[in-house]
Amino acid sequence: MESMPGTVTGEESESLFNRFVFHGERVSRERVEEAARALQQSLTGEDCRRVNDALLAQLAAAKEAFGAATPKKAMLEDPYVSTLVNTLLLVNDAWLRTVIGQNIRRHRRLQRSSVEELYSAAAAGPILKDGSVNGVMNAILTYDYRRYGVRAFTQYLTRAITNALQPTPKQRMTYRRVYARMVPMQGRDEDQAGHQWVDRQAKRPETAPINRELLEVLQDVIAYLPTEQQRFTAHWVIAHILATGEKPTAREIAAAQQPQVSGERGRVLFMETINGIRRLIEERYPQLAEQGVNGWDEFRQAFDRRSPAPAR
Repeated sequence: MESMPGTVTGEESESLFNRFVFHGERVSRERVEEAARALQQSLTGEDCRRVNDALLAQLAAAKEAFGAATPKKAMLEDPYVSTLVNTLLLVNDAWLRTVIGQNIRRHRRLQRSSVEELYSAAAAGPILKDGSVNGVMNAILTYDYRRYGVRAFTQYLTRAITNALQPTPKQRMTYRRVYARMVPMQGRDEDQAGHQWVDRQAKRPETAPINRELLEVLQDVIAYLPTEQQRFTAHWVIAHILATGEKPTAREIAAAQQPQVSGERGRVLFMETINGIRRLIEERYPQLAEQGVNGWDEFRQAFDRRSPAPAR
């Protein structure tokens, strides 16, 4: 493949980088990373897409050579795989920082932290007991290039970054305890209460199982539901939940269909649609579903309780 003329600084760095990315030439990790850092500011959006595409293709082939049973930690210990993952991280550095900044502005609990302070958490996530990494590095290694190509990679990284910055179960428990102690403070004025991270205007989790991050994932997978009726029902159910905070009844689902169907058919259609959405999220976003898309646990629990009772 041809080089990217006019978009890089330093002929030597450009040549080395292109040989590694587009021709698969084995180059030491240190030299590749040095070249990637030198070129970061010069890569356009289209350049990044082409580089991501080429590197992901190499990574997919390397993973296939290792075999599906090989632990990710073992793959990352391989110099070639490690270089591919780290180069992808460097090429997407600007986007990583942008999404971290968006999360800081969106979540009060992060607003005392800087992008630099959160960068390591987003890139590697919490280090597991066996030494494995999480975060964006794990997402890169997990991404299914053979199935999705490069088209979903940026969106996938966005979810991985946001997910890596979510509180751990222990932190969530601490936040809940703090929140419980702060509830009696709601009558105080701002000076007395202090600037706290809790948003007291937010709906309780059980009444708002769909949030902004999860909504984007849902909107992506709905298009892959097998029937037009299921796709219509999915959009209608989500709109209903966003508007009311409540799961619709079978009668309401049945009445929304064109033409209308029986209450029992509405109940069955609801379950087919929701089960289809859950399967698609688990298939298309396996890492995010496994570790918890922001709001995924609440969404799943809300629809695992029971299906709507059929209208009598």
